[in-house]
Amino acid sequence: MWANGFIDTVLIGKHMLQTTSDITTCEVLIVGGGPAGISCALSIARGGGSLVICDDKKPRNENSKHISNIPGLEGIAPKEYLELIGLDLKKYQKVISKEGQVVAIEKKNNLFISSLSNNEVIKSRRVVIAEGVIDQLPDIPGLRALWGKSVFHCAYCHGYENINKKFGLLVKNEKGMQMVRLLWGLNSNLVIFSNGHEIFNEHDLFELKKRNIPLFHEKVLRLIESDEKLQGVILDNQNEIPCDKLFIQNEVKPRSDLGKKLGCKEDGKGIYKVNEDGMSSVEGVYFAGDVGSHNQSVIMASALGSHVGICVNADLMREVFNGGIKEN
Repeated sequence: MWANGFIDTVLIGKHMLQTTSDITTCEVLIVGGGPAGISCALSIARGGGSLVICDDKKPRNENSKHISNIPGLEGIAPKEYLELIGLDLKKYQKVISKEGQVVAIEKKNNLFISSLSNNEVIKSRRVVIAEGVIDQLPDIPGLRALWGKSVFHCAYCHGYENINKKFGLLVKNEKGMQMVRLLWGLNSNLVIFSNGHEIFNEHDLFELKKRNIPLFHEKVLRLIESDEKLQGVILDNQNEIPCDKLFIQNEVKPRSDLGKKLGCKEDGKGIYKVNEDGMSSVEGVYFAGDVGSHNQSVIMASALGSHVGICVNADLMREVFNGGIKEN
């Protein structure tokens, strides 16, 4: 049973959800209320589980005007989409939604003790971190102000609507050729910036020349914008290259160090290592969405969240079915 916010005997039941003055006990804490977090919550709730989902209302795509590649909701605004999917949770009685930031998580035996920015405490048997990632943007004047408006990282999200514009691509490693092919398939009016790096091999350079795709090796000095619209790219030789939309190869990092402080292993590229169930190297800690996968899009985050939720619920049921666990 739960007593004063703590488990003091053998847990033999499921679906525990209790709240005292400033302590909430549940089976699962979900950090992040975006597509991954809400989809994860839906799977757990539909399996009868109790959960708390916390979100700080700062989505990765807040600068974007629309979301693409979502069947039935093509072109919906990010804020409207989050409000819409958030309504789906309201019918589940064992779901508590909290607005705020999870600032610390401590694992104590088989229990996770999490602290919120408003001094509330959540005690849970599992933790799902679904708060997403932060884009590490190139340090180029003018780029950050245009992020999500005229500068993008995903052609699937922002390419088709702009096929009549002049595309630019800022590459940084050998995978840049993959983006060249994708963008060129959408729009042959394409120009490449290598920003001072020697990236392409002889075969790639031949293919670019064959298709008359301009390649500028000079470093990018700054972007030119007007009314939040990209006008062109200034190189360090002062040449101005006209460009309407710029795609970049960006790096990411987790939005917080919660996973790192718990001891979860990263892959060296801003993503946590997880198994096929979404569980990290620390038992009981799962990652869902962008923070646990390099396949990053709204629909992929939602799918991964749903999958992780099913796996978490199965994990909890396995414990209960085996007779319960001693928590202290």
